Amino acid sequence: MSVLAMAIFASSVAVQPPPAAVSALRREYPEFAKSSLQQVIAVDADGDGRKDWVGVARAERRWAILIAYAKPEGWRAANIDMGEGPGPDRLEILPPSAYARHATCTSTLGPNERASFTSSLPGIMASGFEGNRRAYQLGQHAWGYVCVGGETP
Repeated sequence: MSVLAMAIFASSVAVQPPPAAVSALRREYPEFAKSSLQQVIAVDADGDGRKDWVGVARAERRWAILIAYAKPEGWRAANIDMGEGPGPDRLEILPPSAYARHATCTSTLGPNERASFTSSLPGIMASGFEGNRRAYQLGQHAWGYVCVGGETP
């Protein structure tokens, strides 16, 4: 295989967490066990120097943003957010910073939504919620997001 063909093949292969991390997620969230993770990214979400894995799982009309934390004793599975409908179509690493709710978001806060947060750790930006993006604060326990407005071009 040529170098160019190898590069094209490598770029088309979806990144997946280690098998033990996937097993932990499937044990904790059996309703998503048949789903392969999509939009997978690696990020040190809790600041312990280990690579944690985040991805979107889908089951029928439900979706979940799941995270597998790398711990010395093994993998710990958690969810960042769950819902019904199409859910997120893109995940990106969110740099540590302060984030505030955008004026174009709905007038009332949704479940687990906050008006703002400041984080010294990276988070996750999820796109595809009726044209809005959600900024998720991560850490030892993933929870809470801020609606940060429309999609960027």
